[in-house]
Amino acid sequence: MLHMIMGVLSGTVEKFGSRDRCDCTIFGACMDRNVNCMNSRVIIEYVKRQYPGLMDTLLDDLDPFFDTLDDTEEYLLDEHNWVSQNVCVKLFERVRLFSGNPEIARLIGRESIINRRFGYVENIFIKAIGNPQLSILRAPYINAKLNKTKSVEILSADNTHAVIRLNWFKDIGTTKDICHYNIGIYEAIPAIWGLPLAKVKERKCYFDGDGCCEYAFEWTTKPFWEKISGLFLRRQDVLKESIAELEREKAHVARKYEEVENLNRELENRVELLLSLNACSKATTSILDVDVLLDEVMSLIVNIMHFDRAVLMLIDHDKRVMKPVKGVGGGSEKDFEKIKGYSIPLDHTSNILARVVDSGIAQVVTDVDKSFLRKENIILKMFNPKSFAAFPLINRNKVTGVLAAERLKGLHDFSSNDIEFMMNFCNQIAITLENAKLIDYMKQSFVSSILSLATALEAKDSYTRGHSNRVATYSTIVARKIGLEEDRVESIRLMALMHDVGKIGVSDNIINKPGKLTDEEFDNIKQHPENGVRIIEPLLQNKSELRYVRSHHERYDGKGYPDGLKGSEIPLEARIMAVADCFDAMTSDRSYRTALSKDFALLEIEKNKGTQFCPKIAAAFIESVSSMSEDLYTLITSDTNARQTLNS
Repeated sequence: MLHMIMGVLSGTVEKFGSRDRCDCTIFGACMDRNVNCMNSRVIIEYVKRQYPGLMDTLLDDLDPFFDTLDDTEEYLLDEHNWVSQNVCVKLFERVRLFSGNPEIARLIGRESIINRRFGYVENIFIKAIGNPQLSILRAPYINAKLNKTKSVEILSADNTHAVIRLNWFKDIGTTKDICHYNIGIYEAIPAIWGLPLAKVKERKCYFDGDGCCEYAFEWTTKPFWEKISGLFLRRQDVLKESIAELEREKAHVARKYEEVENLNRELENRVELLLSLNACSKATTSILDVDVLLDEVMSLIVNIMHFDRAVLMLIDHDKRVMKPVKGVGGGSEKDFEKIKGYSIPLDHTSNILARVVDSGIAQVVTDVDKSFLRKENIILKMFNPKSFAAFPLINRNKVTGVLAAERLKGLHDFSSNDIEFMMNFCNQIAITLENAKLIDYMKQSFVSSILSLATALEAKDSYTRGHSNRVATYSTIVARKIGLEEDRVESIRLMALMHDVGKIGVSDNIINKPGKLTDEEFDNIKQHPENGVRIIEPLLQNKSELRYVRSHHERYDGKGYPDGLKGSEIPLEARIMAVADCFDAMTSDRSYRTALSKDFALLEIEKNKGTQFCPKIAAAFIESVSSMSEDLYTLITSDTNARQTLNS
């Protein structure tokens, strides 16, 4: 927050404990987030004022993450967002090259203070502090809380002078432009209180080979009577700005509420897909005939995605043509008979289905009448579709066929998520047709879908974000600690990832309730292990693994649920998951309390050995976590992909 006063100083304003790092992957894009977008906003607004002609290229190719956004500029102007330090480095570099001024970053930093180009919290806090000296003295404390790019030392400070040292951390992508940016900000700090610019001398520069950056700067002060009168004026300004910002925050909360509503609707759609996928799972486990199985599965996909008709076409590689092999929906039997002898040469790229094979990219036609498709095409003439989509069947980077589907009401609402779902589904068909092992491959897809749903549930609730991954990580560490074989370790990891999937059926009002649950509400919560078993059961060949999910809330003394198992009656894997689950719950923020410390949580596990927890497992867990390096513990608790990082 305040690091705009001392700390826009580095171009790395950060919020403590919030979105300071993004290790999750969005459409394949991943970006460290260690810089608040107040900094990118400063640069963009300066360019708009001084070099509007640069705006066309300023934001191009900053980071793959921005390829996933509709509006990069809007994201970079929003102080609630975060980006990588490298993004700001690129922005500064482009402005410097365009302007021809090697110290343009210094000018931008200076104007960021003079023109109050920082956030409302910083603006209010700065005015409330009263003078430059007090703000300087607060810098190390605030930096330690909010900054992960450097440490700040105050070597000396009085009413008119100060010497500050910035110790930059390695591998954060900082450049000389950031150094100039800091100098400009230090120069302008006195201007906040209506004082002339400070005189700044750079004693040492990290970017010239020194071990740190060190600045000495000097400013003038106001007479005593002006300081007293200014104090009252500042209080009025702070009150006015606080009221104005409350209104802005009210609008921001309204937007976020709308986003949550959209997430809820998306989650409902995912639940519907999960139920349909569960039906697909039952079909794959009960039908061995591939032809009959394709009938069932294609009928399901038509119903899931609300298609009216679909046809599966496969490639005859010897003849270099594509032929229809299965049709569903509408009057499918008669319709399919009409095109049974039809084939599409693969070199006829004027045909949209042949282009899908050639490119491996799905095609969606929302209005056939307004498209550039050849109306003489036999399928268009015979079936007169209003809109349709075509998806490649890909296996081992090779297209083996196409699934084309029609929707009479139109495909205007067909989203990128729908396309992604269809592509995954079609890839599964391709694998099945190649090796006739549809069951195993479809189950892999279903497990991924359930894990995606569990991730979506956690993403909707900030209190449990990353919980399943952390439980899986702790369980894996302890399983290896006690010497279990690697196949059992992998089994524990997978079941731990899905241990709470049964909470799909529990109301959000109960899960997120801040107060104590009623008996009825707790009984509802206690059903989630059994619900999880029912969801996962169709996916698993080894049904014994279901016991780990069912029993992860059993207690060693027999007072747990749902079966009241005791001691060795509880599967070893479930006993491991129980400790991991409880530890992460204690050390994570929840709706009903803030996170407890690691040491406190370990002490609680020690105190409950032999009652709630298996003594052997509890001891192994305590030893593992206690001996864990702080870096590894931070990695596990802050990185939702910690398991992948740890295993690698």
